[in-house]
Amino acid sequence: MNDDFPTLAMDRLLATSGFTEQWADHKPGYFDRMEEAQQQIGVEIVAYCSHAFPMYFLAAKSFNVAQGHTKGIDMAELVEASQSSD
Repeated sequence: MNDDFPTLAMDRLLATSGFTEQWADHKPGYFDRMEEAQQQIGVEIVAYCSHAFPMYFLAAKSFNVAQGHTKGIDMAELVEASQSSD
């Protein structure tokens, strides 16, 4: 069992939504079912900062950008993506 904070927090969110299956059961299709359950929750646990001293956020949408760099965000595209996932 992986006992790091993001894994434990996501497991709790999944269990709250009704997904209690564990990989230890080795049932075929587990990862597909888990991914579907995570998408239904609509949020993810995101690490921010460095690997040595991470901070965690609960996010509805996140973007990966290399440390020290920036990334432009097209707000219209973001709104459209959020509406199509509803």
